Amino acid sequence: MKHIHRNSNAHIPSLFWSSYSADATAFVITYPVDNSIPNRKAALAWEAAFLKLAKGRLSDMAAAANLSLSYSAERSVQDELSREVRCVCVCLTVDYVSLTIDHVF
Repeated sequence: MKHIHRNSNAHIPSLFWSSYSADATAFVITYPVDNSIPNRKAALAWEAAFLKLAKGRLSDMAAAANLSLSYSAERSVQDELSREVRCVCVCLTVDYVSLTIDHVF
């Protein structure tokens, strides 16, 4: 595995390359992001910018080339959990209010 390391003070993730094959049906790129406590805010910002780029320009470029693009980031899991928690909170609030109204009347 070949590793290219950039300036450790920069908030640019490192890039790893692996071997490749002419018969490959997928191309995978991994950007490890340092999300330690001192770099957490920058890491989340980088992941948000990456997801925005992937959803927009990269998806459009892939579609134009008749390719399928899949992407994810650690932030994707956190964002999905946040959406699920908000949804569950709304459902529980509606249930609680309806049960309270039903009990009162």
